[in-house]
Parts: sequence; C-alpha cells; structure tokens
Amino acid sequence: MAGWQISVTTQTPEEWNRNLDRDTILATWTTGAMGIDPFEELLKTGDAVLLRSDGYPRIYSADARHILPAVRAVPDLAAAAIVKAWYVTMRPSVIDACSPDQRLTIVAWDQS
Repeated sequence: MAGWQISVTTQTPEEWNRNLDRDTILATWTTGAMGIDPFEELLKTGDAVLLRSDGYPRIYSADARHILPAVRAVPDLAAAAIVKAWYVTMRPSVIDACSPDQRLTIVAWDQS
C-alpha cells in the first residue's frame, strides 16, 4: 500500500458516481498508508458508515461534525510529514458553509 488519494464532497455517493461536481469538493489530499485512520476510527465509534471497501475507491459517509476536524487537520499533518509528498487542496469557503449535520462523502483511492 503506497497511500491514499482522499476527497471529501457534499455530494451523495450516488451523485458523485454519476457526475462529479468539483464545486462540491471540500478538500483533496494524498497521504500515506495510515491516511484513512481517522475515518476508520469513526467507523469504530459508529459515527461513519463504510459504503465501499475495495479501495477503488473506498467510500465513507458521515456527518460534517465528525469529518471536519480531520479535514481541518490535514494541512498541519502534511507540514509535519517526514516525506513531503502530500498534495493538499483545501476549499475553506465550502468547508465553512457545511452545517454540523450535513452528510458528507469521503472517497479514498488506494494508490498502490
């Protein structure tokens, strides 16, 4: 496992699958193999649902209140990474427009 390409969107998984609307993307980043750990932790607490698990892609769904802390931490994690291969795009205006109970979709592509 080389890592993950992760995107968080306000689209439902069905909408994302039919027609990706780039204006709905809150953030996109690449990360190492442990990059999906925050989402896996949310599965354990019941705060996220795993909708697809084969890695092509791996898809989660969760309320913004649970996802946004992990999303907001991405730039600091990337800056602290030993290997500076992270690619990070954040859209603060889209992030800030999310209500805490808005359902978000997390799409994680296995980069191996």
